[in-house]
Amino acid sequence: MCRIQTAPCVVMLSVALSFAACDRGMAKGQDGSSPPAMDGAATEAPESDAGVPADAADAAAAPQAAGKLFQLLDDMEGGQLNLVTPIGLASWFAGSADPTVASTAAGAFGIADLDSPRDTSQKALHARVAGPGAIDVRIDFHGPGFQGGGPPYPDLAAYAGIAFWSRGLSAAGSLVVAIEDHTVISGKSYAETQASVNPWFEHPAKLTSQWRRHILLFDDFRQPTLPAGRLRTEAIWSLHLLGGLDGTGAEFWIDDLALLCRGRCPNPAWDVFPTQGTGIDDKSLTWVGGEGTSANTTCAVIAALSISRLSDVPVDIGEKLFLRVRIPIDPAPAVPIWAWTVKHVPSGAMIDVTAVDEGWSTVAVPITEPGPYRVVAHTHYPGTDVCGVEANVDAR
Repeated sequence: MCRIQTAPCVVMLSVALSFAACDRGMAKGQDGSSPPAMDGAATEAPESDAGVPADAADAAAAPQAAGKLFQLLDDMEGGQLNLVTPIGLASWFAGSADPTVASTAAGAFGIADLDSPRDTSQKALHARVAGPGAIDVRIDFHGPGFQGGGPPYPDLAAYAGIAFWSRGLSAAGSLVVAIEDHTVISGKSYAETQASVNPWFEHPAKLTSQWRRHILLFDDFRQPTLPAGRLRTEAIWSLHLLGGLDGTGAEFWIDDLALLCRGRCPNPAWDVFPTQGTGIDDKSLTWVGGEGTSANTTCAVIAALSISRLSDVPVDIGEKLFLRVRIPIDPAPAVPIWAWTVKHVPSGAMIDVTAVDEGWSTVAVPITEPGPYRVVAHTHYPGTDVCGVEANVDAR
């Protein structure tokens, strides 16, 4: 998959990759049609009356998936570097983050079997680079209507951010996650682009020796030299995972790359993941009841989207804790809006939260200091009655 740009296409990989057909036998549009085969030959999608591929038009008109919080893009289980995703065609690549600095030993890149499965996951993307070199692992996207003359890049405006699982060799490692929208596409290395007047949008992520889920809001990505700039999510070209930028080398695993939905998830152009993984929907979260005896504090339940225990939340100045609240009735009743208060108990400081959806059922909370936090969320249900949850979060 080559970049759509006026400059020559740059592929940062020493091994040529050819498109291979998706072999999962489950990549279907909402009308049962298949997405294009990735064998290098263009496959034309049927056109709808609106001039867009019929499968994408049907998907947009179909009911939205209830209870789904994330749109899975790649669970790595197919072992493919070129694949069909729910938002379009995609390819994984790897190259040097700074071609002027050479590594002292050969690196590694690819989708590999895990020595110990993570939940039901058997595979993950693995990357390694020796210092002083740094590695840039990226995934490039084309929009679902690209081969039929549609927009070249997928529109991610219906999503609030990205999510993925990672594991490193120690707690001292880190990643820089970078995104190219259609305004910053460069075809150059990270080092060259960072030194330019229009660098990629970045967000830090900590690596630990244990698997950890990262959830990063698009609104929190910043350009190093243009802090006022904002990511244009209506046309996203690529996502970069950069390791070893400090010159000490890096080794990491990445799994279950997904998009955080902004409220209810839109139906994808191609439903390639009918079976979702852990933490993708409401049913797979670990819900906790409120403390107290009244409906004001116990009628709702709360969960962390990171699948972490509320009693063991990491302190992190770069990443936020994502909390979700719901009334435990199936199907979930509609409520007007949730109101939140979060207090850092030792200092008494009130913490501002960021809403992920219009109803404030999911919020992002900055956890920058250790210690206990008191979280209170409430709404009105049924009718004007107060229904809420109170819980403690312990940050370490």
